[in-house]
This record gives sequence, structure tokens and C-alpha cells, in this order.
Amino acid sequence: MKQLINALKVRPRSKKELMDVLKEDSTTSFQKSPEALRKRCERHLKKLEEDGLIEARGDKYCWYIYVNEFDGQEDYHAKLNHSIRLIPAFRRIAGINVPHYSNGPNESKEDAIMLDECARDHLRSYQGIWALFESLRSMREKAEQAKGEFNTCLMDKLESEFKEKLAKSNRDIRLKSHVTSNIPSLIHSLILNNIPLSIETDKDGSIWLEGSLIARGNHLFKRVKEFLERETVDESNITAVYQIQKIEEQALAAQLSLQREVRKLIIRIESGEPLLGGCETCPKVYIRAKRAQA
Repeated sequence: MKQLINALKVRPRSKKELMDVLKEDSTTSFQKSPEALRKRCERHLKKLEEDGLIEARGDKYCWYIYVNEFDGQEDYHAKLNHSIRLIPAFRRIAGINVPHYSNGPNESKEDAIMLDECARDHLRSYQGIWALFESLRSMREKAEQAKGEFNTCLMDKLESEFKEKLAKSNRDIRLKSHVTSNIPSLIHSLILNNIPLSIETDKDGSIWLEGSLIARGNHLFKRVKEFLERETVDESNITAVYQIQKIEEQALAAQLSLQREVRKLIIRIESGEPLLGGCETCPKVYIRAKRAQA
């Protein structure tokens, strides 16, 4: 268990990472099977959780408290510089007005992705901020799931109604007569914004809704219009749209709270406070004691 504790004191780690720690430990070398390592790891983690020494935050386990202790000025400055370098990543994670993956002129997208993960590992050391981050992520996933279910339901209806006429790709849109797959998202917009249904057609037989092509073929106009009229007043669709809106509003409120806390953390870093916890790119600084002069 000591090996796990020492590893967790350095930085948050996943169960797989902790199993690797046990695997590298010479005292457990006789346990070759992954299953034996998994059981041993889970037993230790359960004990540490029951004792209140660790906590699962997302997909990683965190030591119960991280204290900023430094071996000297070199150690302090190295960790402060590391913390400052992660500031753009914190802004990206919180969605604070920066272009995606714009860390610096000489930083690749791959480096930025790695630094985002490092920033998340440090955030796990701040329980309040991490709770907001997890809440926001959960709400966004819930909203995406609800949108997916809404679109799938309407797509099933479209397929049933128009069968081979439904164009699911740009290649299908080249067909002389078709109905496009963007109709579910347009129905969502019409309901959400309470927009009156207004369908237009041109001399080429193209059918338009809110500036978007939704079908081609004069013979389809009546059927498409009836489908839209029916689905935009359907109670289940209306309920689903407003439920999605409610979740998105909750997510926005959570994001604003997260941004406020991350801004405060950034100000503290810029004022000279190194980050708590650790990550894979944390500097490892070793102080060499000076020899006494004769």
C-alpha cells in the first residue's frame, strides 16, 4: 500500500496507473496475472477510501490533501513557472474567451492537448472547482444525449415517411428528387424560437426552409409541408426541445461558475502561488546541498 500512497501524493492517478505502480514493485513480483494485480489494487483503494485518505474524482484517485512545500527557491520557481505555463490550458478548459488550442506561437496542437490533461489533473486537487467541472461535463453530456434522441426519433419518422427519398449525405443530395436529413435540426430551431412555418420553392423544384434546402422535387412539396406542420406542433417534440433548452441553461450557469473559480485560481498563480497536486509534466527539481567551506 505504501507504493500507492507515495504515487498518489505526487499526482492523481487512474486505477490502471496504480496497477502499473504495483506491477513495478518488487515485493509483488510474484503476482504475475493482471487479475491478481487488479484485486490487490482495488483492495488497497477501498481501504484508503474508507480511511478518508483518497477520493475518486472523475477517472482518477486523489490524495486527500496537497500541501505546497518546497525544498528551496529553485523548486518553488520551477513549479511556479510550470503553473504559469498551464494558464492557457485552464482558460481552454473553462471556455474563457481563447481560441481552441491557442497556447502559444511555438506550441503544437498535440502539446496543447497534453497540457489540457495536465491542467485537469491539477484541478482535481481543488475539490470545489473539480465539482463544478464534473457537473458541467455531466450536463453537456446529458444535453447531447437528449439532442441525439430527439434527432433519432425524427429521423426514424423521416425514413418511414420518405423511405428511399431521404438524402443522408452530400452524394445523395445529387439525386434529382430527395428530402434532406437536416429537417430534424430545423424543426428543433422552429420550436425553440417559436418561428412560424414558412416554406418556399423555386423554379428548379428546390424546397427551402429558413434559408436551408430541405427537399427537391415539386411533387414532394405537399408531403414535406404536412410533415413539418405535424412535427412542429407535436407535444412530445415541444417537450423534448424545452427540456434540452433547460439542460443547456443549467450548463451555462455551471460554466459561468467554473469560469469565475478558474479566473480566481489564475490570478493566484499570477500572484505567485504554485498549483497544488501534480501532473505528468510537473518539474522534478533536486536541490544539491552546498559543501561547507574549509
